[in-house]
Amino acid sequence: MKLPGKTVLVLAAGAMLLAGCGNDKSSGQATTPAPGTSSAAPSSDAAGGTQGLPRNGAPKVPNPLADTVLDRDPCTTIDPAGVQELLGESAKSAPLNDDVGKGCEWENSTSAKMNVQFVNGDEGLSSVYERAKPSSGVWNETQIGGFPAVAYRDKSLSDDWYGCNMAVGISDTKAINVGVLLGENQRGKAQACEAIKQVAEKAVAGLSGGA
Repeated sequence: MKLPGKTVLVLAAGAMLLAGCGNDKSSGQATTPAPGTSSAAPSSDAAGGTQGLPRNGAPKVPNPLADTVLDRDPCTTIDPAGVQELLGESAKSAPLNDDVGKGCEWENSTSAKMNVQFVNGDEGLSSVYERAKPSSGVWNETQIGGFPAVAYRDKSLSDDWYGCNMAVGISDTKAINVGVLLGENQRGKAQACEAIKQVAEKAVAGLSGGA
């Protein structure tokens, strides 16, 4: 599948990447710890609370969305047309609900996956910077739809690893996590931490439209 004006994109994300483990390339089993574990989303009563946010080097969100944009079914964050554009007509969705937060995962027939999760707690990107940055081998700060974001991947994973995480701060206290795993026909061709931007852009656009 080819996106107009873009590289062929068959993606995947995974609760595995965001909830504490990755996929072993040869066996497909979840074996490798990854950033974005449950410790990246502490509750607001953790040390320091929500006072003085952002911290830990996280950027401030200049034009935040209301917290209420997360009061929705995560599977509606990316509309059906967007899901089809990214994963094709065969994509199926399934709800997620783990220590990271509630979310949705989509998967297609090539084993490509993507997910979006609403991070638990009230520390936004500050918690991601504190918990995930020290263990990340890839840490690419960027902006998605005008919101500060960072694509990251655990340093224990090889350079050609076909998965990536991205956290986007929608306010100083709230963030979403996006995860992708490239489909089998894109591994070794596309870069997951570049491809993930398209997923994050659609997720942020969906949330902004519902603000």
